[in-house]
This record gives sequence, C-alpha cells and structure tokens, in this order.
Amino acid sequence: MYGEDDQLIEDIKKDKEIFVQLVEKYKDRAYNLALNYIRDPHYAEDIAQEVFLKVYTSLASYRLGTNFKAWLYRIVHNFSMDTLRKRRRETVLKESINKREENNPYSKVDTNLALEEAIKRLPPEYRAVITLRYQEDLSYEEIAEAMDIPIGTVKTWLFRAKEALRDGLSRT
Repeated sequence: MYGEDDQLIEDIKKDKEIFVQLVEKYKDRAYNLALNYIRDPHYAEDIAQEVFLKVYTSLASYRLGTNFKAWLYRIVHNFSMDTLRKRRRETVLKESINKREENNPYSKVDTNLALEEAIKRLPPEYRAVITLRYQEDLSYEEIAEAMDIPIGTVKTWLFRAKEALRDGLSRT
C-alpha cells in the first residue's frame, strides 16, 4: 500500500506538471533544513532549488514504499554539506564571531534566543541531528536514513550535541 507521497510520485510520473504539488508540500521544510546547515538565506534558497531539481531528475530511482521525507532530507543534507565544504572556512568563522559580538544573546532574558545561538554554534552534523530530531520530529531510524549514517552515530551525535548545548547554556 502506497502512502500519500508515493501516490503523488506515481501521479507525477504520469503527469510531470503535478511535480509543483510536491514542491509546494516540501519547499519550506527543505529551505529551513538547508538554512539550519548553512545559516545563509541566499545559499539555503539555492540549495532548496537544487534539491528539487535533483528530486525531479531522480524520481525514477525513488523506490515506492520507502520514506520519501527521509530521502528528500538526505538530498538536502548532501547538498548542504557540499555547499559548506565549498565555502571558505575562515569566512564562516569570521561572520560567526562578528555576529556573536554584535548580538550577544546572553544579554537578553529570552531563553529561546540563547538556545538558538547555542545550536548555531554546533558543528553542522550535530546541528543537523538536533534539527531533524526536535524540529522535524524524525525518529533515529529516519535521521539515519536521511543523513546516510548508522543509527549508533545518530545517537552519539545527539548525545554530544545535547552535552554541548548544556555546556554552552550553563555558561550564561
């Protein structure tokens, strides 16, 4: 039995114009996930567009009955990580330091802002598992599938991410 996404994909294979419905359904999630990795709206928008181009050209290889959302998130993850690798590390670090100095979240009472800042400082892999687990509500298995890593790695990264967040927030 096919799920809602599988039926939509079957329909797209018959009529390519229906692809717009799939894009509409997932474009915000793809953009937000890319933004969590990249932290740059312009790059995140480019990644989301590239992701849907990849999805469109790869629909023939998608196996019906598998988790489409996890498959899509894996593509977002891969594009995001490629983009991060391409950007010069020094530029990212300088931007991060400058933003932190200008907008010190710890001078504010709002705990959510402090948490957001702490998450932004996590390594991309830790940020990804935190986002997928707590914002996208994916299971460990779905995260492992989306990121193409073992479940044990998901658990380890989540543990380390939570420890880093605890340490970062306890200093405030």
